[in-house]
Amino acid sequence: MDKKPIIFANWKMYKTVEESVRDSLKIDSSIRNPHQVEVFILLSYTSIYAVSQALRGKSVKVGAQNVFWEDSGSYTGEVSPLQLKDAGCEYAMVGHAERREIFGEDYGMIARKFKAVMRHGLIHFLWVGESEQERASGKTEEVI
Repeated sequence: MDKKPIIFANWKMYKTVEESVRDSLKIDSSIRNPHQVEVFILLSYTSIYAVSQALRGKSVKVGAQNVFWEDSGSYTGEVSPLQLKDAGCEYAMVGHAERREIFGEDYGMIARKFKAVMRHGLIHFLWVGESEQERASGKTEEVI
């Protein structure tokens, strides 16, 4: 069985809502054989709803760059799996090296996020990997 190539575009904090919609539609229209490749765009929270609406019925899939482990509560600035689904998101990434390095997310936090994503039926991407410094010092295999 042939495996489809998978392409991820993690736009991080680089695009406005308008730019995200425009560029996601450009990407979608450039895919010649949508049954031969899977394309995921991982967006900031502010763009998820607009992009998911713009891509409705198209081949590019919409994912979130992060998620919180609780469904609701007093967690200022966080977004729950329920809120992501409500915005049209079907995929969520957890465990990105930047989240671990910059925000101090540890494996316990990542596990809680991963379980929350699974509990709500979002398709999950669990990132594992090394930091730039760990890669440069030859510790990639040890870290993974």
